[in-house]
Amino acid sequence: MSASPFSVLLVDDDTDTQQIVRMIMDHYKHPITIAHNADAAFRQLSKSTPDIIMLDIYLPDASGYDTLKVIRATVFEHSPKVVAITAYYTTDTAADMFKHGFDGYCRKPIIASQLIQYLQDVIDQP
Repeated sequence: MSASPFSVLLVDDDTDTQQIVRMIMDHYKHPITIAHNADAAFRQLSKSTPDIIMLDIYLPDASGYDTLKVIRATVFEHSPKVVAITAYYTTDTAADMFKHGFDGYCRKPIIASQLIQYLQDVIDQP
């Protein structure tokens, strides 16, 4: 499906989403790390930088918007792309996510057949 493996950091406290995304990434041989909240994500990011971060908008310890601000203010070896994920959306949600600085947006439930190509497309954006 994609030309080369990319690494993913999933920041989401929902265990169903964690399991689904992990199964998809494992199937397509993309390394994945899971953080259950913003604090765990920051600890993980201090160790290694993924190619893309899937960031839930509603985390137990911070909003995805605030977490994104910290990520964008942090200097990394390479700047990871950040995709918002949420189960709460309206017709304006996608535009709102881009306005806040996300590189992409995925609605829950995650659609397995589309996820890998979508993430690859976001990574390939200039």
